[in-house]
Amino acid sequence: MGASDRQLVNCHLEALLTEAAADKVPEDLLGRLLVEAAVGLWRNGRSIEDIAAELRYTADNLDPDAEYPFMRP
Repeated sequence: MGASDRQLVNCHLEALLTEAAADKVPEDLLGRLLVEAAVGLWRNGRSIEDIAAELRYTADNLDPDAEYPFMRP
């Protein structure tokens, strides 16, 4: 995924957030719907086990201040 891919998604996400705020859609609901949409996209080409691993990885790395052990080669 290149910077332009992320920029494209972020541009649309900002527009979605603006529109959702104008329509008084709660961010929590919007977030749940976006996760549901992402899982739906992934199901087109990924196994359930792979999707679950992706979601576990994301959940395990939610804390931006978490310390991760460094492993030397």
